[in-house]
Amino acid sequence: MRFIVFLLPWLELFTLIQLGIETSALTALMYVLVTLFLGLALLQRQGRELFEHLRESQRTGTAGAQVLLDRMALGLAGLLFMVPGLITDFAALVVLVETITDLIVVVEESLEIMVQILLWLRHFHLVVEVVQVTITEVK
Repeated sequence: MRFIVFLLPWLELFTLIQLGIETSALTALMYVLVTLFLGLALLQRQGRELFEHLRESQRTGTAGAQVLLDRMALGLAGLLFMVPGLITDFAALVVLVETITDLIVVVEESLEIMVQILLWLRHFHLVVEVVQVTITEVK
């Protein structure tokens, strides 16, 4: 572990130098600045949403552990984006894709439940129409 912590800054520096060689120094500098501001924005947004979620959990007495972990993972992605270099940016993208995939699964499950409810309501509506037609025929 110590070896990775010692080696990572040098690898990050190497990747940025290679990016500067392949494109230009200005492009590498702009890349670092853009990812820094992207990380700051992501971290600020997620921090605010995390505190709102914690406040809401405290008020209602429930704890959404998975939502909390997802938001913390997005905060970690923001921190990784703030570190200059391509390796940590790749790690941030991996965290983002995994977290977004988890969120999509949650949304998909919610949509499936909503579709089932709508199908039930549609069926209920058809039953009500049949009953109305039957009542009018009896009169």
